[in-house]
Amino acid sequence: MKTAPIESLTCAVFAGLIRTPFQVRSGEKTVELILDEAIPSDDVLASENEERYRLIFHGPVSTLLPQQVHALEHAQLGRFDLFLAAINRTPTSFEYQALFNRGHYASK
Repeated sequence: MKTAPIESLTCAVFAGLIRTPFQVRSGEKTVELILDEAIPSDDVLASENEERYRLIFHGPVSTLLPQQVHALEHAQLGRFDLFLAAINRTPTSFEYQALFNRGHYASK
C-alpha cells in the first residue's frame, strides 16, 4: 500500500471520506475506525497560510486505543501516521479526535 504524505491530507480530502473505514494497527491487532466528521476551524485569528481542522472517528467499544501516534490505512489514501486521542465513550463506541494546526508556506 502506498504512503500518503500527511501534508497532502487536507480537511477537504478527509471531508470526502466521511463514513469510510480506516484501519489502525494497535499491537497485534487491527482496529477499524470510521471517520465521522472533518470539521474546519472557525478561528478568526488563523491566517490564509494556516489550516486548522479536527477529525472525529468512532471505533469499537471493545478496544480503547492509547493516546499516541498510530499508523492508519485507508483504501483511497494509503498509509499515514496520525496522533489520536480518545475523547468520549458511548455504550457502543469510543470516539477519537485528531487535531491539525499547520502552516502552508510557499517555498522560496
